Amino acid sequence: MIDDLIYGPGTGERVRRQEDPYMYILDIIANITKELYNIDINDPSTICPNIAQFLDRSIPDIISEFGAKLLVVDLHETALLCEDWDQTLESFGIDSTSQWYHVVQNAARIASQAVGYDSRRALCQEIDRVLAVTGDDNEERQTFARNIIESSFEIYTNNDRCSMYFNDAIDDIIEPIFEIENLQIKISDYTIYRYTGYMGVEGVCEALKTDFTKLSTSTVTMTLTGETLNGEILVFTDDLKNQASSRFKELETLYCGVMGNQLRRELGSDLRGMDCEATSFSPGSIIAELEIEIHAYTQDVADSLAEDAADLSTSGTLVLSSEGDTLTVSSLQGSGGGLAKGAIIGMAVAAVIVVMLVVFIVIAVVVHSRGKGTRDTERGVGMQNPGFSPNDEHRYKI
Repeated sequence: MIDDLIYGPGTGERVRRQEDPYMYILDIIANITKELYNIDINDPSTICPNIAQFLDRSIPDIISEFGAKLLVVDLHETALLCEDWDQTLESFGIDSTSQWYHVVQNAARIASQAVGYDSRRALCQEIDRVLAVTGDDNEERQTFARNIIESSFEIYTNNDRCSMYFNDAIDDIIEPIFEIENLQIKISDYTIYRYTGYMGVEGVCEALKTDFTKLSTSTVTMTLTGETLNGEILVFTDDLKNQASSRFKELETLYCGVMGNQLRRELGSDLRGMDCEATSFSPGSIIAELEIEIHAYTQDVADSLAEDAADLSTSGTLVLSSEGDTLTVSSLQGSGGGLAKGAIIGMAVAAVIVVMLVVFIVIAVVVHSRGKGTRDTERGVGMQNPGFSPNDEHRYKI
């Protein structure tokens, strides 16, 4: 299958990427598009009949499945880069004495952390492990690739992660490059606003979160009767009547934590996330009423998962844990499964994205075949809002 993606179905000829890397990439994209979506860029009649399938998909779904195929194809090349990392850098004139050395190392570290690994070495070790698995029809590689993509999605949907990685990139990559090149540019909120229209890193991250929000939600109310915490009997106190009290917040974290772990175990991989808050605590020993938003890629799945969560009701004893704490629960009751509160990004947007992808591939092939592969490399710059003065310029972080 991998050979088919690289070389095209039914062929045994190796594409000489060194001779034409541009067409090599296009060939891979074209073959993946054909395999996944039955769209053949050499046959325009295949586009319209198959574009309808994207109306039931979210943009992240499309990126995930397409990107996973693309990553699997190049996994061996990535492993070679891991193996020959220092030699590869030296081939570009970068060794430990080069000013570029730490910039490249920082870029590799940040990129690895962005896809869920502590370091470049940890990522490379996982790639080696995945490549060593055989006889599973590439399932392990597909799972690895999907996990990489889904982890990277969190950068765009989690403002804290987004801000952290963007600030790291500015501090450890972009500004050091400016210093090496003797460019007198300081990345500030004003600079970011000037070129993006968004106020600082937080503004960019908030915009990305809005654009990448793709999950539908359904709510369920779960009532837990907690008896003991780490073996000690729980006692209700009056401060639990106050949602602003420190004990209310402490128990909210505990109850939401153990309930979240339980739902993740019971609901499986269709559960894409959840939000939980305690609406009240009451005596006996300590009864918590939790409102939980279930997140999934489609509304039907979110509603179904919420109903499944409500069905987990039991009057038997449960021992639940979170962050090293153990909560003994004598009763768990759920209600309200299937009450929708959100929706996915519009289906038309997904269709437009895919149409643009197909059009790009077609245009690229046509332009290349005519020997006019040049392209405009100039970038437009953002316009300054007349209401924002340069005097308001300040650093992107405190």
